[in-house]
Amino acid sequence: MTLSSDNIQEFLKSFDTILCDCDGVLWGLGNTPYENVVDCLEVLRNDFNKTIFYVTNNSILTRNNLAHKFNKLGINCEPENVVFPALAIADHLKTIGFKKKALVFGTDEYRDTLREAGVDVLEREPYPQEERFQAVIDVIQKDADQIGAVISDCDININYIEITKASNVLAKNPDCMFFVGATEKKLPLSRGITLTGPGQFTQILEDMSGRKGTVMGKPSTKMVEFIDKYHHLDPDRTLFIGDTLHQDMGTAAAAGFRSLLVLSGVSGLKETETCSEDLVPHYVVPSLGDILKCLKTNKA
Repeated sequence: MTLSSDNIQEFLKSFDTILCDCDGVLWGLGNTPYENVVDCLEVLRNDFNKTIFYVTNNSILTRNNLAHKFNKLGINCEPENVVFPALAIADHLKTIGFKKKALVFGTDEYRDTLREAGVDVLEREPYPQEERFQAVIDVIQKDADQIGAVISDCDININYIEITKASNVLAKNPDCMFFVGATEKKLPLSRGITLTGPGQFTQILEDMSGRKGTVMGKPSTKMVEFIDKYHHLDPDRTLFIGDTLHQDMGTAAAAGFRSLLVLSGVSGLKETETCSEDLVPHYVVPSLGDILKCLKTNKA
C-alpha cells in the first residue's frame, strides 16, 4: 500500500516503536541525510511519541562512534538506540560466559566492541607471511586449540592466512561456534564503485569448513531479539523501516512487525510485484521524508 495523506493517520496509529535501517533510508552514499529525514524523525519522536531504534548491518564503527555520527548529522540518537551485529554477538557470548578466544574478521572498532563485552579476541598474525606451505601450516595451527568462536563480518584487511586458519578450525572442531554479521556480497558505493561484501568471504569459510554460520545480522531476527531482551518489543506495535526487500522486509516478516519500504535505496517498486508474498511491505513511500509531506497534505 502506498503511504499517502489519506492513510497517514491510520499508519501512525498502527505502531509505537520503530526499527529503522540507516544506509539508503536516512542517508545516501555520501552520508548526507535525505531531504526532510531529520525533521521527519523529530516529528515522529516528539509529536507522535515514537521510540526509534536504528538497526544496521554496518558494524564498522563502535556504538558510541555511530551515535556520534548520527548527532553530527542532526539526528538525535543515544548509543543504546543503535544496534548492529557485533553488539548482538558480543551480548550472546557474554551471556553464555564465553571464555575461549574468538577469531574475528572485522575492523578494529568491531573488535573493540567485542573486547568491551569481555571477549578475548585473537590478535592478528604479522602479514605478509613467508611464502612456504610449511610456514602456512605452522601459522594456522598456532593457538588453534584456544579458538572457541569464529566471527565473520566486514574486514578491510582480511587475508589468506586468517581465512585458511578459520576454515580449518571450524572443520576440525564442531564445538567451535561460527557467527556471521553482515551477509551482503556486494557493497555499492559512489561513482559506480562496488566493494566486495563480507558475504563473499563467509561463503569461502562455509565452503571450506562444511559449516553454516549463525547469521546475527539482517535478515536474521537476532538483532531484534537483542533489542527485545532489554526493551521488550511488542511485535503488533512495531514498525520496521528499510530499503531492501530481502534483508529489511525479510526481518520484519520474520519478527511479525509491520513494514515500510522506502524507495530511496536498493529495492524498487517493481520488485514488490514479483517478490515472495512474505516480503511484500505493508506500506511503500518514495523517501522517509515524504511522511512529512503526507502529514502536511492531510492537515490542509
